[in-house]
Amino acid sequence: MDRDQALVRGREAGQRLAWGDAYTSLSLAGESSPLAGADLELLAAAAYLLGHVDECRQALQRAHDAYIAAEDVRRAARCLFWIAF
Repeated sequence: MDRDQALVRGREAGQRLAWGDAYTSLSLAGESSPLAGADLELLAAAAYLLGHVDECRQALQRAHDAYIAAEDVRRAARCLFWIAF
């Protein structure tokens, strides 16, 4: 499965609340190139719900960085809130 297929599959799995599939697919997609902020937030949610707390925190930190780079301060702040929570 290539990166784009894994990304689409991960997003669709997130919509279905299939957290294991979302986590696996988004992790695979992120191995070849950086994910967008929203995809990283979805990865963080899936990781958290599967009990992968460190991976959740790392994904939220990467999402924060992606949002800062995109000058989306509101979403970047939301990621920091969840990291602190």
